[in-house]
Amino acid sequence: MKYIRPAAKGDLTRIAEILVFNYRLNFYPIFRDDGFYFGEMQVPALAAELESGLGSLYVYDDGVVKGFVQLCGSEVKRLFVEPVLQGQGIGAALLGYAVEEHGADTLWALEKNTCAIRFYQRHGFRLTAERMPEEGTQEDLVRMERKAEATPDSLKIVRLLPEQLHCLTALFDYNDVPQMITECTREMQNGTIDIFVLYVNDVLTGELHVRYESDDARFALRGRRAYLFAFRVRQDSQSRGFGSYLLKTVLATLQEEGYREFTVGVEDDNLRALHIYRTHGFDELVLRKQESYQGDAYEYNLYLKS
Repeated sequence: MKYIRPAAKGDLTRIAEILVFNYRLNFYPIFRDDGFYFGEMQVPALAAELESGLGSLYVYDDGVVKGFVQLCGSEVKRLFVEPVLQGQGIGAALLGYAVEEHGADTLWALEKNTCAIRFYQRHGFRLTAERMPEEGTQEDLVRMERKAEATPDSLKIVRLLPEQLHCLTALFDYNDVPQMITECTREMQNGTIDIFVLYVNDVLTGELHVRYESDDARFALRGRRAYLFAFRVRQDSQSRGFGSYLLKTVLATLQEEGYREFTVGVEDDNLRALHIYRTHGFDELVLRKQESYQGDAYEYNLYLKS
């Protein structure tokens, strides 16, 4: 997965810094142990301690190490992101890597660390009834586990037909549904666009639109470059790998049809989509664009994957 790699010895000081910052920010208010958090917990000593487990550490490095995850088999032992860089999809990327590449499905979290518990819950982990005391304290740890998600047999991606367009209202609140259906029908019949939809256990879960022709060749050029847009996943099905599965499958289909370049527009505040696209190689900024649709104005960056 892009930006995530096994940790090297030279990363240990940076990992230790991230640990120290997070422990003092998140755990000191709970334990109030001045001697430990501001005396014993120092970067050099912690870096030396981490070296024995170097093979279990993976870092998010896009030029700077911004976070890390530590694994033990299928258990997530630690996952931390530099506090000032949180909220940018880094933690989600690290956890996704742990799940997809290493089968991570369990972890222990401090019961009072509610922010961490909510984060893991958003990404498919659920609280269990198991708990144990945090050694040397009066606080408890709770175990969380992640059930296996839908298997490929329960996932189905199809190209929509014009007569099926009304189903898209389940994923997006259109201001003018008849206008959407009329415009999409015309372009689908002309071969200008396709709309791919994802069903999970026969429930409509995601959509991704593809444009093959554009007045601006930077967006799309028939037979060579395709423009992807309107990429959506149901709110209650996000952070479960369905968006990545849909995008990866559509890209593979288009490549089989001869397309080698792909563009996508991403609004600045859509960090989740931006992370997914970057993970799949959309990292060249082509232009910035302002548009409107059904009365709603928006601005976005166009990225290229080639």
